[in-house]
Formats: sequence, structure tokens, C-alpha cells
Amino acid sequence: MSILADHQIYQLCQPHASVHGPLVDPFDEERVQPASIDLTLGNEFITFEGVKLHNDVIDLANPPRPIGNHSVIGDDEFIRLNPLEFILGVTRERINCPPNVAAKLDGKSSLARFGLLIHVTGGFVDPGFRGPLTLEIFNVFPIPIILRPGLPFCQVGFQRLYAPAARPYSGRYQDAEGVEGSKYDGR
Repeated sequence: MSILADHQIYQLCQPHASVHGPLVDPFDEERVQPASIDLTLGNEFITFEGVKLHNDVIDLANPPRPIGNHSVIGDDEFIRLNPLEFILGVTRERINCPPNVAAKLDGKSSLARFGLLIHVTGGFVDPGFRGPLTLEIFNVFPIPIILRPGLPFCQVGFQRLYAPAARPYSGRYQDAEGVEGSKYDGR
């Protein structure tokens, strides 16, 4: 596999670059980095404050459904992320990986230096995936952090496969419309 450079990302983000659609939509060429593109924080969140489970545990062999409180905020509003608090967010942009491109989502180093962890696990995006990316967001800083929609929040790099995937992604998170809670079912 080879990592895509800025000019390759730019080309694949054009409206008619692929039958699968632009690699990133909407595309802002100002956010292209040497080997990645910055994505922005969307308006939807799943929070867990006040969530009570039947046994106050999560049994991964029988996960609870649904879990968390879904909220949508305006562009001029914010979410306050308290110390040691975990929430789910989503990117404003959709990713459209063709069968010969995989992606890797990472947090931004500048935000990690404030104690904001973004997508510590689950950052691999399979070839064939389409949709916005749900973000796992955690504050390890000793004071609250304010999160605002539209801010550059994470980055995604792309890798071209040597051959297209024989079975591109068609899983449970395909074509999501917004933030997605876990659909894990013990398998």
C-alpha cells in the first residue's frame, strides 16, 4: 500500500473523480495537508451523562441498546466536555472510499496537547466505506474543554491498495447519516 500525497487527495476529492463520489465531501482544499486532510467537527453528539444501565455494567456478550443521549446543536452552540468525560461526535464531512483506497483517522496533535483524545481506537476505515466518521472523544485534561461544530478536529490519511478489495465494506455503519452509537452484538 502507498500513502496518498496532497495532490492525489486533491484529485480524488473532485466531484467526478470516482463513480463512488469524491473521497471527502464537502471538500475544502485549504484543509489538505502533505499526506492527509483535516476534517471538522459536526453538530451531532451522543453523551452518556446520567445514563443508567440495568446492572450498571456493560456485558459485551449482551450489549445494552440503545445507550447514550443523542443531541444536535447549532453552529453557534457548544458542548462542554468535562474532565474524564467520554462522548461520541461525528465529522461534518463524508468519506467515500473506493474499493482500492483505505483510510486512517487520527486526532490532531495540537488538540491532544490540550488533553483531548480523539479516536484512540477504531480509526481504520475500510475500502468501500461511505459516510461521516463517528468520533470517540475523551478529555484527559483536569479542566473542561469546549467543543464547537465546524472546528478542524481530526485528520484522515488515505492509502491506495495494491489491488481493489474483493469484498469492499458493506457493514453496519455503511451510509450513516450522523453520529452512530455502537452496534456491536458480541460478534
